[in-house]
Amino acid sequence: MLAISGDLSIAAEREQIIKSVLQVYPTIDILVTNTGGPPTGKIEDLKQEDWDHAYNNLLASVVGLVKGFLPGMKQKKWGRIISITSMAVKQPINNLMLSNSVRASVVGLIKTLANELAMYNITVNNVMPGYTETERLKELIENNPSFSSAKSEIPLGRFGTPEEFAAAVAFLASERASYITGVSLAVDGGWTKSLF
Repeated sequence: MLAISGDLSIAAEREQIIKSVLQVYPTIDILVTNTGGPPTGKIEDLKQEDWDHAYNNLLASVVGLVKGFLPGMKQKKWGRIISITSMAVKQPINNLMLSNSVRASVVGLIKTLANELAMYNITVNNVMPGYTETERLKELIENNPSFSSAKSEIPLGRFGTPEEFAAAVAFLASERASYITGVSLAVDGGWTKSLF
């Protein structure tokens, strides 16, 4: 096992992480991109640096990682790229201006990559977690009263577990998901109301 620490929102650190991984594993088969959520707030509460950091953390990190690891996948003509975003890309959540805005651009990137990379037998998908029992959810509930009623809005009547979410990601990374590409899979207990 290889563990490397670094800030994916900083290009130089991201490039060092990619270089370190490729020194040990010349190619990788599965890339799962995931970074922490940006601060909450309405547009008037957010400074330009908040927007810049959200862009670098949520979108530039995905672009950089894909570009860094894609050559090996193309050479092998096999790969899985899975981006973790949020159910907010389908149904924006109040007070999550940065997440709602920047994560939607990640979905556009993933869908475009799915079309471009299909000829190389590389599937590219997006997984959208709903309210999942994590430290981030606890933080949102503590800092935003509007999140306290979230459980009542979920048809299954409970928050998801990290294990349930991980199972969906593991499936998309498997051989059994070889005909699934370009999708945005909600793992949200039915919370998202949109049809598509």
